[in-house]
Amino acid sequence: MQCGPCLNWSNGNRCFTTLPFPTTFFFNCGPAAELRQRLAADERKREYHEERMNQFETYAEEEHDEQDERTQEKTEQWREFHYDGLDPSHEYNQGTI
Repeated sequence: MQCGPCLNWSNGNRCFTTLPFPTTFFFNCGPAAELRQRLAADERKREYHEERMNQFETYAEEEHDEQDERTQEKTEQWREFHYDGLDPSHEYNQGTI
């Protein structure tokens, strides 16, 4: 007895061979084949989402690093602009209460 379009002969009820084409197609070859297809689809989804998460984490880290660099540059520019020749700056060394 033939099991659907997978072209493999079954033992009467189920097809026990792997499919020769992508598992995105759903054929009625019994519970074992359906389970393999679902597991393969779940694995592809997991890999896809893991890759997307890695891409976002990389993007977020780069953005954070760039923001830190811009902040450091602005702080340095502010210090250079407000520097009055005293080291350290008298603004931070007055000892006010």
